[in-house]
Formats: sequence, C-alpha cells, structure tokens
Amino acid sequence: MQRTLKTAPDGVSICLMATFHGSGRLEALPEILQRYCVPVSLHDLIRPGSTHIHTTPEWYPRNTWVIAYKYKTFGRILGRWQNRKSHRPRESSYMLDFRTHRQLEVICEQRIIQWEAICAQDPNVKQRCYDQYKAIRRQLYDKRKASQQLVKKPNSMVTVVGVPPPDRLPGGWGPNAVTPKVQPICLEDSGEQSYVANVKSSEDASDTQPKETHNPLNVVRRIRSKLRSPSKGPAEKSE
Repeated sequence: MQRTLKTAPDGVSICLMATFHGSGRLEALPEILQRYCVPVSLHDLIRPGSTHIHTTPEWYPRNTWVIAYKYKTFGRILGRWQNRKSHRPRESSYMLDFRTHRQLEVICEQRIIQWEAICAQDPNVKQRCYDQYKAIRRQLYDKRKASQQLVKKPNSMVTVVGVPPPDRLPGGWGPNAVTPKVQPICLEDSGEQSYVANVKSSEDASDTQPKETHNPLNVVRRIRSKLRSPSKGPAEKSE
C-alpha cells in the first residue's frame, strides 16, 4: 500500500537501519556504531534473552541492524516499505507493533545513558571515536576523488571513468565496511503502530528545509557535536 509522496515540514523522528554488507559481527563496525547498533531479527547475533528488535513480518535481508539513536530529519517520506512477498493487506508493509516501538524508544534512551557512563570511565573514548570517524571520512574522500578521475582512450574522443564508482548511500558516500545494502528507513510513529517508511534525502525537499543526509556515520558527527563541552552528555533525546 504505497502512500503518496509527502514532506515533513516539522520533521520526523527516525532511526536508521542498515545491513553493513550483511555482517553479523558487531566488532566489524566502528566503535561508535558498536555502542548504538541493535540486531533486527533475523540476525546471527541474536541469542535467547539478548536485546533485539522484531518487525512484522520478519525483516529481510538477514543480519540487519537498527542504529538506536533517534533524531529528526526533514526529508520526504516516500511511503511504507513494501513486503512484496505477501498478497495479504495486513502484511503488505513492515511495521513495529506498539510494544516493540516503545521497546526501541527505551533502548535509544538506554544507549545514551550507557554512552555517558562509558565516557565518564574512559575520557579518551570520545576522541578515539572521532578519530575513527575522521579516518573513515578521509577514506571516503580519497575513494570519491579516485572515482572522479577520468582517462581518455588512445586515439579517441570518448572519455571513460578510470575507476569504478564506490558503493554509495542515498545522500552520502559509504566505505565498504559500513555500506548498507538497504535504503535508509524511518520508524514513522502512527499511533499504535510504527510503519517502516522509506525516506528520501532532504536535498530533494524544499530549499527552505535544513539539509539532511542519511549516512549512518553521521551519527558520529551528531554525537561529537553534542560532546564539545566536557560537561555535556553525548546526545539529547529527540522531541
């Protein structure tokens, strides 16, 4: 049940989901994402009693993560994420039921509290995560620059790309180790249920709206920006 393209003039609170190339290993992610990523069933990391999220129906592909950090975006909502395997209206799109939606909100709050405790115990963790982020940004810059290099065939006026373009996220460049295989989605609060909705980068929204990219690594930038002052926590809960 595809919904009409719409904008979110007041913004919409979202959490990002990504496969990170299908890796089920938490240690394969940058440290800051290790602190915030939660497995989405079906996932190799899920064990009885472990923290994880279920969608209805079960999410596909396997080994997807939700970044338990809620923030506001002004991008367009393209519609609910379609479950093309089902012909039943109730299962035509993915959703979180009321209980799971609240569970995710609690997890987001808990991860911020845990992050604050980690920062209090290890004064170097903020800088270490930020250094990792800068290193990844440098890799992305070099990769993007290489992809833009053009070479000309001998005795030809045809210009071809010298290096294949790297994997790309909607709204931002991503390294091989952390590039999602699914588009960014938002958890659209709709009363008793949260529908998994496809979000378009706000570069295509109104020029009067703030710019917003959907690269999961922007979590690092957001948290870092809220950590400028040593007395402040990593992030405040989105309204």
